[in-house]
Amino acid sequence: MKKAVIFVDSTADLNKEQYEQLDIHVVPLLVNIGGKAYKDGEEINSAKLYQLVAEHGELPTTAAVPPFAIGKRPSRIR
Repeated sequence: MKKAVIFVDSTADLNKEQYEQLDIHVVPLLVNIGGKAYKDGEEINSAKLYQLVAEHGELPTTAAVPPFAIGKRPSRIR
């Protein structure tokens, strides 16, 4: 039987232990601010986001990761 793999974006409201226990893989949303895109949870966290909002005086926008990026998953889940 083929194994199903579950992916969620980084806005899913689970903690690290739940992701690991349930074998759920996270795809980071892109957070755009100040003309740059950051991978949510990897390149930017809440503290950095608030800092950038204060520096740039603008609110961020988000975007989904391109589908090809999901294809670059670790070989252990292929």
